[in-house]
Amino acid sequence: MLIQLDRDELMTVGQETISTGEWESMPKSNAGDIPVDARELIALCAPRLTFISYGIPEKDDARWLDQKGSYMATVAAQPVFRLLGATDLGVPDDYLTAEMPPVNHGLLDGPLAWRQHDGGHTDAPLRTGSAVP
Repeated sequence: MLIQLDRDELMTVGQETISTGEWESMPKSNAGDIPVDARELIALCAPRLTFISYGIPEKDDARWLDQKGSYMATVAAQPVFRLLGATDLGVPDDYLTAEMPPVNHGLLDGPLAWRQHDGGHTDAPLRTGSAVP
């Protein structure tokens, strides 16, 4: 099942089929139809490795993605990672005032990790010599 974090509030399941037909089409759910929100979904991954990553819309990352809302959800999930003995992002827990790190500055020191790279939609690893630590 494809799960995407969408708009500050909650997640949606599925997305329209993309032109290459890689993903099976599933109807888009309303946020109210899903019993958990994005922060809870991320928290359910604790203490396992959880990497949240985005590109930038200017380089063809989808414009409907909500990088800021996803970062807020990741920050809000930190207490569960700590409760289970895992390292968090290393930022304060107040997701409402959390400042997103600059593009290409990853928070990658623990099992909960965040990065927004300067490319588009890709699952490729970082380029050699990238500015991201």
